[in-house]
Amino acid sequence: MTHLSASAWPYCDTPAPEAVAGEKDACGVGFLAQLQGETSHWLLQQALRGLGCMEHRGGCGGDGDSGDGAGILCGIPWDYLKAVWPDAANAGAARGLGMLFLPPDAERRAQAQAFAAEEAAALGLRSLGWREVPVEPSVLGPLARQTAPSIYQWLVEGSEAGDALEALLFRLRRRLGDRARQAFGAEGGRDLYVASLSSRTVVYKGMVRSEVLDAFYADLRDARFAVSFAVYHRRFSTNTLPRWPLAQPMRLLGHNGEINTLLGNLNWARTSESQLDE
Repeated sequence: MTHLSASAWPYCDTPAPEAVAGEKDACGVGFLAQLQGETSHWLLQQALRGLGCMEHRGGCGGDGDSGDGAGILCGIPWDYLKAVWPDAANAGAARGLGMLFLPPDAERRAQAQAFAAEEAAALGLRSLGWREVPVEPSVLGPLARQTAPSIYQWLVEGSEAGDALEALLFRLRRRLGDRARQAFGAEGGRDLYVASLSSRTVVYKGMVRSEVLDAFYADLRDARFAVSFAVYHRRFSTNTLPRWPLAQPMRLLGHNGEINTLLGNLNWARTSESQLDE
């Protein structure tokens, strides 16, 4: 097994220029893998344990309990899904799994599911069914609960597998975003977010503290949920307000470091001083 974790955060109140020249401002991110590709629930548990140890690397909302975001990216546990979801058990080998944040409103949610099936058909894919992901909202902070989406998994099937299927799923994801904006408007289109859509990986994430990710997602506590690798991430946002879609990992990775670093923030503050009222 191999393990990779983030570097330490350089906490300082008023850093001198030399103190930040080699800065490594970062969220908390790690990676675990079984080198022979063998799957186990134990590996997932270790990834969740590592994620919990990164609680201090993340940020929280004003309520002190709504995290900036935490999550896991891992291989799709097909054997587990087959055991709990009849549609997955009946699917062929060329299958893909979507993890979607859908509108909480039932009518809008049904509309989103309908045009998702239409877009899949337009690409030669078949929509096989939807599964409401079991969650425990009581572990969320007040801010996270107020903005929580409905979380569903979507099963699709194609006639091609491998990279060809991944390419189709990528196109499908982009088309879903376009349809959501057409149906709900630019702002309302945010009510549909594809956390992952792949034949290989799935993302479980949310506006949660890292210590409660598996308390929120019941799937992650099931011993049948076995994977061979996992990327875990605890977010510390500095330039955007927390939102469910902005939790990491993203669809392919978790990034270790803010785009705007500590030195960058200091410089931006200095350039704005001339515009402040005395």
